[in-house]
Amino acid sequence: AANASVTYNFANTGAGTINITGVAITGDGATAYSTNWTESVAAPFALTITRTYDAARAGSGAQDAVVTVTTSDGVFVINVTGTDKAANAPELAVSTNAIDFGKLTADAVETVTVTNNGTGSMEVNIASDSEDFVVSAASLTEIGAGESKEFTVTFKYSTSYGVKNGNITVTPTYDAEAAQTITATAKALDPETWTEDFAGNALPTGWEAGSNWSFSDGVAKAAYAYGSTTYLTTPKLVVGAETDELTFDYAATSNYVSVKIQMSKDGADFADYHTISGLNNGDANSYTITGLEAGIYQFRFTNDDYNLDNFEGFKLKAAAAHEAEVKAQTIPTTGNQYVEYTASIDVKVTGTNDEELTVKFYIGDTQYGESVVKTVNSNDTQTFEVTFTPDAAVSDDAYFTIESNDIAAFESSKVTVTIAAATVLDETVGLPDGLTTGTKPSVVVKYTAKDGWNTIAMPFALTDEILTEIFGAGYKIYEFENYSEGSISFKKSTSFAAGYPYLVYVETAATHADGVILKDLNISTTSANFDSHDGVKFQTTYAPIAAPGMEGKYGVTSAGKIQPGSDKASLKGFRAYFDLSAASAAQYKLVIDGKTVVTGIDGITRKAEEILNGSTIYNLKGQKVAVPVKGGLYIINGKKTILK
Repeated sequence: AANASVTYNFANTGAGTINITGVAITGDGATAYSTNWTESVAAPFALTITRTYDAARAGSGAQDAVVTVTTSDGVFVINVTGTDKAANAPELAVSTNAIDFGKLTADAVETVTVTNNGTGSMEVNIASDSEDFVVSAASLTEIGAGESKEFTVTFKYSTSYGVKNGNITVTPTYDAEAAQTITATAKALDPETWTEDFAGNALPTGWEAGSNWSFSDGVAKAAYAYGSTTYLTTPKLVVGAETDELTFDYAATSNYVSVKIQMSKDGADFADYHTISGLNNGDANSYTITGLEAGIYQFRFTNDDYNLDNFEGFKLKAAAAHEAEVKAQTIPTTGNQYVEYTASIDVKVTGTNDEELTVKFYIGDTQYGESVVKTVNSNDTQTFEVTFTPDAAVSDDAYFTIESNDIAAFESSKVTVTIAAATVLDETVGLPDGLTTGTKPSVVVKYTAKDGWNTIAMPFALTDEILTEIFGAGYKIYEFENYSEGSISFKKSTSFAAGYPYLVYVETAATHADGVILKDLNISTTSANFDSHDGVKFQTTYAPIAAPGMEGKYGVTSAGKIQPGSDKASLKGFRAYFDLSAASAAQYKLVIDGKTVVTGIDGITRKAEEILNGSTIYNLKGQKVAVPVKGGLYIINGKKTILK
């Protein structure tokens, strides 16, 4: 419902001249389009095709046209199409039409997103027909074209246990018939009711399993094993009255399957209870155990080629004096080196005594983070959270251990966790092999700053925080401004783009033995660039340049001197150098904000072995030196020189 345009760039990739000599628009919808072409023009040329909105065309469907571009190198055809929408035609959409809160023992909240997929603005009214499901807002106003707003639906848990149903209606004021209905369901459970859905994909706490049982895809699976008599056995369960029930789901995975159930009451030997027989592959249903007199029961299942799931009912056995169990755990399966990682576990004390529990988190055999110690009251559940920052990459099974003076130590179910290594940008290596463009969670920058003048160029945008990390406080950063008769001028920079080279001065440089750790960096692997003025290039290099690669290039010394590189000179990665091949000055000097940087000291790019061979060396007192020390200041060939 507005004008729109698109630009096609015609480039000349050859040596001759290519002219765009004509642009024509034909087709039934041609009147809807226009271009910026007026007369013959040589490539490169940016052709903009504009579609003009006309409300009178709204509802008439798409207008198709053909834009024919005639050039001296051939004819190009561009097909265009578009439809004019009404200027104020909102269109309601909701993120879901069904919310299943599942089985709950407390309030729960779900968020619904309302989106306007049309034009203009809209308002909606929101209502629930059930007191079990409460909405957070009666209306949402001023939802513009393409915009979204949210409201929440809260399930209000109550002790009237059972399945709850409701309907949430979202009605747009522009058209009541466009209303959307969201069904809401939940099951309010007695907190004492026992449930198990095998979502952990491992043998749950309190169960026992034979060799042909496995846990994956959220179910317990009985695999085929000829003559198998191994069992899947439940924890001890409490039946309080004959009306108590235990339900579970079963599904055959082969033909001629039977599910054999055995039962033990109050610790007695297991005896046959019931057999579900005559099942073929795909047959599935639920089964209910009921009518049992009060007592403590266990059930076990045998035979093969079927799945079990969704146990619900009865209660866990009467608590012992000292007992605890895992109720839930959250172990993220992925993490990143140098990025904070948090895992948590909910532990319930099911015994009659309060317990002081110690929880530890492991990946493989190594403990990560600090041990967490809490006192948990009887029949209470506490969340234990372990937070740490991994300093190395690792991939192994992760789990919690739970310990107490009165409870035998036990482990939670294991989850494979992979901590990815940080991206390393090392000045001695350059961009690592296989590095891709994109945001990296953690990056280690190994850049050695020196007192005085430095060059820097990084494949990500620099910020004040990053520059302070690398160079320390009080740095000054400059960008290439112009070149004239040997003067290479820089000015103070206020923006620091990825891939571009900069000059940095720092009085006392920060040191980082292990590099600087940065988070959430957007790296562009193809961003290496240069600044150019009057033929002089200030060129980025991500990769280090080994001798004799700097020969013919110019660097900036820490003292601020423009120094030609010899066949023994080198340059570390993520730096910049000058290409002065288009200049012809006898001497070059660095100019900062209009002031020449004066120095008589040779530059950092000169190595000791480059200048010592055959030279006579004196210290600053005029004494001849046979063996100079690196880092010292000497007079060599009449010049003050720092040996590096």
